[in-house]
Amino acid sequence: MTEASLPTPLAGPADQPLSTADIVALTVTYGRRIALIRLCVQSLEALGIPRLVIVGNGVDAAYKLELEALKTTANLAITIVHLDKNVGAGAGFTAAIRHARAELGDRYLWLLDDDNCPRPGALEALRHAAKQCDPLHSLIAFTSLRGERFPLWLNAAKTGQGEGVFYRKSSISSLDVRRIPEFVLKRLRSSPPSLPLMTEVDSSPEAQGVDIPGGPYGGFFIHSRHIDVIGYPDERFVLYFDDLEWTNRVRRHGGHVVLVPGCVVDDAEGDWAAGDAQPTGRSRFFMIDLLRSENPKRLYYSIRNNIYFKSRYWSDGWVITAANVTMFVTLALGLGLVLRRPRNAWTMVSAAFDGVTGRLGGSL
Repeated sequence: MTEASLPTPLAGPADQPLSTADIVALTVTYGRRIALIRLCVQSLEALGIPRLVIVGNGVDAAYKLELEALKTTANLAITIVHLDKNVGAGAGFTAAIRHARAELGDRYLWLLDDDNCPRPGALEALRHAAKQCDPLHSLIAFTSLRGERFPLWLNAAKTGQGEGVFYRKSSISSLDVRRIPEFVLKRLRSSPPSLPLMTEVDSSPEAQGVDIPGGPYGGFFIHSRHIDVIGYPDERFVLYFDDLEWTNRVRRHGGHVVLVPGCVVDDAEGDWAAGDAQPTGRSRFFMIDLLRSENPKRLYYSIRNNIYFKSRYWSDGWVITAANVTMFVTLALGLGLVLRRPRNAWTMVSAAFDGVTGRLGGSL
C-alpha cells in the first residue's frame, strides 16, 4: 500500500503517541504449554508491556498451578481466567476481551497465541503505524507479521498487495474453476513454487503498512472501544476461520486492517497443520492431504468454516461459489474412492453441505 493510500484518522490527532501503559496483551492457552507461554511472557517483559490476561481453556489442575506460579515470577501483571472446558480459540479470546474491558477499561488489545513472541522492534513499529493512521479515533486495527509460517501475509508485506491473503474470492482454499489450467500447470512443475522469505521483506519499524482484509488472532492489535462496532468472535466456528471472519468485520464496517511489517511476531511452536488436519509429508494436491487426515473433527471444521466464510463474506457471487463447491464435493467423492478413504470423503461432503447451509456449532 502506498503512502497516499494509507487510512487516515477520522478524528483526533494523527500523531498521538501510543503509550505502552495503554496496552494489554491477551492470550489463550490449553493442554500443558507452560514452556511456550513463558517465552511469550519473556518477550512481553522485554517490550515493557505492563499487563497480560491469560485464559486457561479447560486446562487441568497441574497446569493451573503452573500458571499461578508464573504470576509470582513475571515482571508484568498477569490475570488468569479459567474456563471449565476447551471451547475453542474464539470463545477463549472472547473471555479474555470481556475481562480486559470489564476490569481495565479502554485499552489497546494485543491478541497473541500462547507461543507468540514479539520481537524487540515490534512496539516501535506499532507506534510508527499509529502516527500515520490513528487507531484510537478511527476504526483501524493492526496485525503483525508472522513470518514464513503465514506465507500469504509475508507475500503481502513483500509486494504491498494485501487482497491475496484470503486467496481468490469464492475459492475453496486454492481450488477455483476459473484457474484450473493454472492449477494443473503448477502441480506438474518439477519443483513447487518458491515461497517468500523473511529476508526478502523490509521489517524495519518504519516499513510501509499494507491494507489487508484480515488476519489471525495472533498479532491482532485493536482498541477496545472498537469492539462495540465489530463485536466478539463467533464461537460457533469452534475451530478455524473464526479469526479471519472476526478481523474481517473491521473492513466490513468501513474500517481498515493494516499489516505492520515491522511488528514481527515469532511462533515458538511449529506449523499448525502438522498432525492436525493434514498429515506430515504433504502431497502436491491439498485434496489428497485432506483425505489422508487422521483428525476428523479438524478436517470437518476446516472445510465447513472455509466454505461458510467464503460463500458469505469473500465471494464473487453464488454462481462461482456453487461451481467451486460442486467441484470440491466431486473431487472428494472420487478421490475418496480411489484412495479408499470413504469416511473422510463423507466428512468433507458433510462439511461442505453444512458450510453452504450455514449450520455452525459443535465442540472439540
